[in-house]
Amino acid sequence: MQSVNVQKIVALFRKDPFGVPWFFLSFSLFLLVKWQLLQPMDHTDNCLNCVLAILLFLSVLVSVLLSLFWVLWEARRRPKGVAFLFLFTIAILFATFLFDILSQQVFSQLYYGGILPWQEAEISFLMDDFLKHSAGLFLAVLMLYSMARIAFCSSFVNRKYVLTMNMAFFLTAALLLVMGMLFY
Repeated sequence: MQSVNVQKIVALFRKDPFGVPWFFLSFSLFLLVKWQLLQPMDHTDNCLNCVLAILLFLSVLVSVLLSLFWVLWEARRRPKGVAFLFLFTIAILFATFLFDILSQQVFSQLYYGGILPWQEAEISFLMDDFLKHSAGLFLAVLMLYSMARIAFCSSFVNRKYVLTMNMAFFLTAALLLVMGMLFY
């Protein structure tokens, strides 16, 4: 039973080789740069790497839904155009909302279950700032990655309009990413 489920997941990754694995690498790079290099936490008694690992795991779970959206769209042999770009953007916003809710729930359960032994001030920072900012980082990286992926996808119709909208989204997401990482 489990081998069948694993085979289905592997088949999904093969149908969309530029989906989850490449987004995971992109998001992990930006997450590590933000929280390990640009703004490391002062306290050494908490497990920041554990928090980052859980966030990366949640990002994989959520990005599988976007990959599934992409694969199902292609399976129905619908043309990719402005409608796809619009719906995919809505799916990205939904994925970010889901990522934020999941991360809040998981870390709340870990803290109140006694598994995350952080001080009250640290957990307050984690829940109020760290997770919200990481969800914003997730959104910005997901937008950048998706728009770069769409720019190189040759199966779009109305390519002129799609690339114009794509470039506007890409530049906006890049600006938000830089502002969020540097000025937060």
